[in-house]
Amino acid sequence: MDIFTKNLSLLKKLFYEEVDEDRIEFLREVFIKTEDAWYKNVRRFSSKVIQYLLICEAPPDTGDYFYINFKKPLFNTVWNTFFPNEKALNSEDAYTKLAEKGFLLIDTLPYSMNYSSKRSIRKSDEYGDLIWECKDWWLEKLNSNFTFANSSELKVAFGFKLNSEKLIIALNNKLLLKSVHNSKLGYEEYRVYDSNLVADKKTKWQPSLSELKRVFDINEEKGKIG
Repeated sequence: MDIFTKNLSLLKKLFYEEVDEDRIEFLREVFIKTEDAWYKNVRRFSSKVIQYLLICEAPPDTGDYFYINFKKPLFNTVWNTFFPNEKALNSEDAYTKLAEKGFLLIDTLPYSMNYSSKRSIRKSDEYGDLIWECKDWWLEKLNSNFTFANSSELKVAFGFKLNSEKLIIALNNKLLLKSVHNSKLGYEEYRVYDSNLVADKKTKWQPSLSELKRVFDINEEKGKIG
C-alpha cells in the first residue's frame, strides 16, 4: 500500500470532518504533483551528495510547494542563505544552483494539510503516530536517491518547531543516512537535537534566515561557508 493511502485513517483522526472524499482527492493530486517536482529536483544533482538538509513538515495546503514555486517566503529564506547578493533569475536556474550547493529539502508528511490551524494538532498523540508511520517513507527517499557528507560535515536543519519535536522523538535523536565516506558500512549515524531548529519567535516559528545560516554554518557577513 502506498504511503498516501496507508495513513489516511490517522489523518482523519487528526482533522475529523475536514478529510472527506473531495478533500482526499485534492490531497492525492497535490501529493502526486509535489512528489513529481521533488524527483525532478533529484535529477538536478550531478554528484548526488547532500551537504545541507532542511527537514520540513509537508507541502503547504495552497499547493505552493518549495520545488514548484520559487517566489515564496521559504524559498527566499533558503536562497538568501546561500546567495545573499544574487537574485534568482528563474525556477530552473534557482533550483539548479541550490543543488550545486548540495542543498536539499525533504518533507516528512505526505498530506498537504494546515497543521497549524489548531495548536493541539501537532501536540496530539495522533500527530506523533503519523510522524512515526511516515518516518521510513522519507528516509527511504533520501537513501535511495542520495549519499550524504560525513557526520562532521553534513548540516541538518529542522524547519518547524512542533514538527521537529515529534521527529526527534521518532528518530531517537539520530538519522541513519548513506554516507559518501562510509562505503563499507553504507549508513552513518547523524545526531540531531533541538539546536537543529531554524524557526524562531521573530519569524512566527517559520524558518529564519539568521538561524538557517547558523545551523548551516554560513558566515553572516561574507555569505560563505564556514
